[in-house]
Amino acid sequence: MQIEELYEKLPTGWLSFEEAKALLDYASRTEGDIVEFGSYKGRSTVLLASLGRVVHAVDPFKGFDTSDPSGENIKRD
Repeated sequence: MQIEELYEKLPTGWLSFEEAKALLDYASRTEGDIVEFGSYKGRSTVLLASLGRVVHAVDPFKGFDTSDPSGENIKRD
């Protein structure tokens, strides 16, 4: 699948198209499990998972929004 198609299917979030291209290019040149620190709503996590490798996404889901200090709304999304 082309990066344009993948990008269109990603959840909402902060990852721009150019960042997605760079991340996928870099990750494609590595091997093994992927560890991602800070996943917000999972945009980059879904992109990395498209490589068919195990992705360990670590995020406390706190501090994104003052109206959601515990991060429960982000975590639910």
